[in-house]
Amino acid sequence: MENIRHITLKNLPVVLTAIFITAFSAAALGQLPTNVPSPEAKPVDFLGSTANIVLYVVIPIVVIVLVIIWRRRTAKHNPDKDQ
Repeated sequence: MENIRHITLKNLPVVLTAIFITAFSAAALGQLPTNVPSPEAKPVDFLGSTANIVLYVVIPIVVIVLVIIWRRRTAKHNPDKDQ
């Protein structure tokens, strides 16, 4: 019986935190988010049609290449400016 720890003011925050986490963790984990697809739902097929490939793959690559070319040309025309 001498080894039993008593709740004192010194360790009260630790005890209250443990009680809080234990009491509310099940409720927080048990909630289902709204407007989120369930894991059973099929994933979106972005690359299934040609329009999606053009919109999400080709156009971004073209824009990146054009920006790189534009930056190189402006750097050649303005060698005195530091970028």
